[in-house]
Amino acid sequence: MQDIHLSVASHWLNQEMLTGNLLVCRFFLFHLYESPKFLLSRGRQAEAVATVHGIAYKNKRTTWLSEDILNEIGGVTAAEEKQKLSVGEIVKRNLDKFSTQRIAPLFATRKLGLMSKSINLL
Repeated sequence: MQDIHLSVASHWLNQEMLTGNLLVCRFFLFHLYESPKFLLSRGRQAEAVATVHGIAYKNKRTTWLSEDILNEIGGVTAAEEKQKLSVGEIVKRNLDKFSTQRIAPLFATRKLGLMSKSINLL
């Protein structure tokens, strides 16, 4: 009976060691880039462009993306000041996402309405 417990403990120990080794390899052997979308949403265009170039280099490809191109298509430059919003304006912006025009199609038919309600209840 003790042999069974020792083999189960040994099995779990092996799994823990493997997981630990993979975790160490992830941090020291692989460079994971931050998402360019996340960086752009934070106004960090230079880092987003560098990330895209790094990913392209890793995949042995080239990219045409530059900060100038991002600024031309409506990006925010680092020189622009952050906009100060009141609490009311922030709440209004967030509530605009829930307009009836966006939600109404979920209840267009009886079946869609029932499905939408059941999903929301879960």
